[in-house]
Amino acid sequence: MTGTIPTAPSIACYETSNFNTTSCSWVVTGSQPSMPTLACYESANFNTTTCSWDVTGTIPTAPSIACYETVTFNTTSCQWVRTGSQPSMPSLACYETATWNGVTCQYDITGSQPAAPIGLACYETSNFNTTSCSWVVTGSQPSMPSLACYETANFNNTSCSWDVTGSQPSAPTGLACYETSNFNTTTCSWDITGSQPSMPTLACYESANFNTTTCSWDVTGAIPTAPSIACYETTTFNTTTCAWDVTGSQPSMPSLACYETASFNTTTCAWDVTGSQPSMPTLACYESASFNTTTCSWDITGSQPSMPSLACYESANFNTTTCSWDVTGTQPAAPIGLACYETATFNTSTCQWDVTGSTAAAIVTTETACGSYTWSANGSVYTQSGTYNYNVNCQDYQLQLTLVNISISGISPSSGAIGTTVVISGSGFTGATAVKFNGISATSFTVDNDGQISVTVPTGASSGNITVVKGICSGASTSNFSVLTNAMLNLKAYLQGYYAGSGLMTSVLSNQGISTNTNEVDTITVELRDAVTVATTVATVSGVMLTDGTLSLTLPGSVVGNSYYIVVKHRNAIQTWSAAAVTFGATTSYDFTTAATKAFGDNMIEVETGVFAMFTGDINQDEFVDPFDYPSFDIDNINFESGYKATDLNGDGFIDPFDYPTFDINNINFIMSAHP
Repeated sequence: MTGTIPTAPSIACYETSNFNTTSCSWVVTGSQPSMPTLACYESANFNTTTCSWDVTGTIPTAPSIACYETVTFNTTSCQWVRTGSQPSMPSLACYETATWNGVTCQYDITGSQPAAPIGLACYETSNFNTTSCSWVVTGSQPSMPSLACYETANFNNTSCSWDVTGSQPSAPTGLACYETSNFNTTTCSWDITGSQPSMPTLACYESANFNTTTCSWDVTGAIPTAPSIACYETTTFNTTTCAWDVTGSQPSMPSLACYETASFNTTTCAWDVTGSQPSMPTLACYESASFNTTTCSWDITGSQPSMPSLACYESANFNTTTCSWDVTGTQPAAPIGLACYETATFNTSTCQWDVTGSTAAAIVTTETACGSYTWSANGSVYTQSGTYNYNVNCQDYQLQLTLVNISISGISPSSGAIGTTVVISGSGFTGATAVKFNGISATSFTVDNDGQISVTVPTGASSGNITVVKGICSGASTSNFSVLTNAMLNLKAYLQGYYAGSGLMTSVLSNQGISTNTNEVDTITVELRDAVTVATTVATVSGVMLTDGTLSLTLPGSVVGNSYYIVVKHRNAIQTWSAAAVTFGATTSYDFTTAATKAFGDNMIEVETGVFAMFTGDINQDEFVDPFDYPSFDIDNINFESGYKATDLNGDGFIDPFDYPTFDINNINFIMSAHP
């Protein structure tokens, strides 16, 4: 085989050549680059060495300008355009001139105001007049003030006021108390006036002295004190002797009876006679009285008649009206209603009837019955416990009866699962031997008191009445007790990422397009774990949690009466266990939100003061918030995912950077599940 490839053609710098085996020739491709856009002052030439356009030309030099001008290059005319004008001259004072300064680009102002005049009087002021461009002086000396007869005035240029000198002559001293002085402005001296008061008229026992302090006469001396006198005396002051005259004498004492006394009364000024004849004493109907003036007393005579002899049942009272003894009383009637074996005899010693005779021994019957009992001795029906007596044909019969009355008035609750504690109300429960639920005996019950029994619903019980048994007697409820096959768990918990504040979570299922109910948050799963063997799951239930964190779940009735850990699971949260095993009843409530201690190991976060929630961020559900959870979030975030995704940690329906902070802080803090 012979032949060689043809020589490649010459090409421009921007061309390439490739050998085409089909046409067996070289194919040249490539074109010259387009010329660049040029300024008005530029030109371009293609450089085959650099294989690019060489641009030449420069912008023209800007012209010189004044300080107040600016220049702008015009690309249309390709030349500089000058703008700006010199500022206007400023307003000047009458003594100022202005010159433009091209260096500072402003006017230089020169000239100063003439100096104010000096040597002005203290009462003069000067003001500059811009019209005449000179100082104008105004002001005049103040007028001299009015002066008193003893004053002179001189103008003081320092204080710019009149100085008044001279003072009023001092008032004269040594005046008598009754004298006064007044300044006379005509004579410019003091005038003195006033004279001493005349002495007053005096009584025989008075004297007078002039008091220069009070400026009056002091009269001293007082009339002598009148002497003490008896009530029948009088006194008169004698101005001639300047002494008291006393006159009058005491009245004579009156004649008195033996029981009277007399005392002179200085108040009434007479003799007071006191004492009266003693009152006649109260007399019995058989007595009489005479007043004895020698002994000054009453003499009583007479005596009561003697009391008559009486029977034991009689009594005597002296009658002061008839003045004789009244005898009353009758023999007691013989007793009636004597038993067939009795007799009665009146006893005058004891004054009563003696009953003698005895009965045959009573025939006693002892019975225990339910509800009521019919006594064959008399055919009567008895509904109360007690001791009853009956006599016929002079024979006593006695019934000692114990009745058992059991009554059920109430059941609380009226329904429940096996193991539920039921309180039975009623009466007659003391001594109860059994409690039955529709015929099935309870293995555990307590008689709290005669009116209350606490009992546990036994295994195998069915719906029906409840019976309380005591010996051979029993009492049944009028209403039935319903045995439930299920139990109820009322749960409350919050999820950290979904918590919105004020005790509410976000409407996650609505935001993620799953539900139209804005009260729903998300589905959670609850497991009950055996209190001893925690790996054993006794029950598993799921339900939709509401925005207030609540959820009601139905559990098998077999959990009632037993204790389990409550385990809460969610698709992006750390599984959280109750702090301890919870004993379940027919209805059980558990609230995780009130304290961290409600979770095992205090494993919750405080999302608001006093409000606690389950940690968010365990996307892969391995019980850790760690970097292994991040890839799922990262991919969904990059792909702008939305909808029902575990990676939507804040529940707004979108996977975006707003979900990351919750994961990040829990990852940093090594958050993990805590359980036994």
